[in-house]
Amino acid sequence: MTMRGIAILVLLAVMAIVSTLSIFTSNMHDLGFGSLDIAFIRLFVATAVLLAIILLVCRDSLRIGKRDVFFLILFGVFRYLMDYTFYLSLEVTSVSLATLLQNTAPYFVAVISYFIFKQRVSKMALASKSWARSDAS
Repeated sequence: MTMRGIAILVLLAVMAIVSTLSIFTSNMHDLGFGSLDIAFIRLFVATAVLLAIILLVCRDSLRIGKRDVFFLILFGVFRYLMDYTFYLSLEVTSVSLATLLQNTAPYFVAVISYFIFKQRVSKMALASKSWARSDAS
């Protein structure tokens, strides 16, 4: 199988997993897990799986510069907070509204980047974000 075929299969698998995420989350809520627990479990499993794949495929990518450690920790903290707030929103509102709010994040990033970093949003980026969030994807 070619790399393109493998990439398509991996993409389809990820799409299936992410699509069913809210179903597993509501089941975990029914079992008594809180939003903090679910966010921790999700990130722990994702870290373990990705680390195993990286160790098997390309160990060299684990080399991290001292300067990048701060940004990796910062990313991890914000990722955990994002997951926590998503799972918390699943507790207090419908799945569709929680998913809608989570999927608006790229638009907020584009607007904030424009005002803080003076970064222009290209027509291609805007079109791809719109297409990705439409029913076409």
